[in-house]
Amino acid sequence: MADDYANEDLRYCAVPRRPDPVIPEGLAFDRANAIVLGRAMWANGTVIHYHFFDRDGDGGTVRFADGTTRFVTWVGEPAQQDAVRAGFETWKDLGIGLEFREVGDRSEAEVRVGFMDFDGSWSYLGRDVLNQGMNARTMNFGWDLTTTYGRTTALHEIGHTLGADNCPNRGCVMSFSDSVEGVDRKSRSFCGRCRPTIEFTLKRLRT
Repeated sequence: MADDYANEDLRYCAVPRRPDPVIPEGLAFDRANAIVLGRAMWANGTVIHYHFFDRDGDGGTVRFADGTTRFVTWVGEPAQQDAVRAGFETWKDLGIGLEFREVGDRSEAEVRVGFMDFDGSWSYLGRDVLNQGMNARTMNFGWDLTTTYGRTTALHEIGHTLGADNCPNRGCVMSFSDSVEGVDRKSRSFCGRCRPTIEFTLKRLRT
């Protein structure tokens, strides 16, 4: 049986939907806001380990519109992996209090990166990655990351892994884009709304 239906037109962020948090009735606004902002955030100083799928059996079967099925690998080419590594380095250089380390053993990784075509590009939000199985993707890239569009996609999805949601500011790297033109409007960093929010939350979560 096929696992997924192929979506050949999916060229935008398809971040998985999160359930709404349950806020106790009567809770003060500041505390309620901290729950909403902090539930996906990593503690300041966390080392996040990431792994690229590397086995022949890593992948999934997809069903196409004509009824045919095909196994599609999650394993990425070296150039695609390098683009993701560069994305992690870019976020590290921003000095937001998180470190990133690539590991060869998926059991040691909080973040597991796949490169499955026809499945869009997406990432679970922040610490939601911890709820996924050891052999499951927590992040996927569904198109070439060596272009300007692709490099910005890598930064955007890693931003989701840091805990940042989609942003309405079209100049922010975390803004939702469904076209090359939309990507061209983005910078390669957080906007004035996202970065202070993340920094404030990380300070609250400092260990």
